[in-house]
Amino acid sequence: MSSRDMHRRRATSCDSTLVGPVALSVVISVFVLSGLLLGVKGLPWWYQALVCLAGLAALAGLWLTYLTDPGALTPAASLDALVEQLELGLPVPDGQLYSRDARGTWMRRLQPQPPAAQQPAAGQAHAAEPPAQYAKYCTTCNIWRPPRAHHCSTCGVCMER
Repeated sequence: MSSRDMHRRRATSCDSTLVGPVALSVVISVFVLSGLLLGVKGLPWWYQALVCLAGLAALAGLWLTYLTDPGALTPAASLDALVEQLELGLPVPDGQLYSRDARGTWMRRLQPQPPAAQQPAAGQAHAAEPPAQYAKYCTTCNIWRPPRAHHCSTCGVCMER
C-alpha cells in the first residue's frame, strides 16, 4: 500500500477525527483574537504580541502533528526470499543471526556479537554491552521491521514508533 493510498484511506475513514483539531483550533483562535483585539489593560503591547505568537505556534504545532505521516512502512507484495529459505530449513548467509521468538516470528540480530577474543582481560573493567537489537519479520506486510516498529491492526501496515 503506497503512502498516497494511506493518505486517501486516512481522509475517507478518519473524517470524524478531524473534529478534535478543528475544535481545538477554534478555541485557540478565540483566545488569540480576543487577546489581540481586546488586549489586557496594564500589559505592554509586546507582551500581548508574545501571547498571540505563542497561540499561533500552538496552532501550527497542532496541525503539523495532525498532518504528519505516522511512519507507515511500505508492505512488500510477496514473501522475502530469505524467509522462504529459513522456513524450508535451507542454509542462508549469516545464518547465526536468525532465530525465532516465543511466538514463532523470525528475528534477525542487527549487531553481530563481537568475537570472544575481544573480551577484556581479568582485572580490567568490563564495559557494559548494549542490548542486542533485532529486526522482526512481519508476515502480514512481508517486511523486516526495524526494532521500534509494530504492526498496526487498525491501519493494516507496520508503523515506526
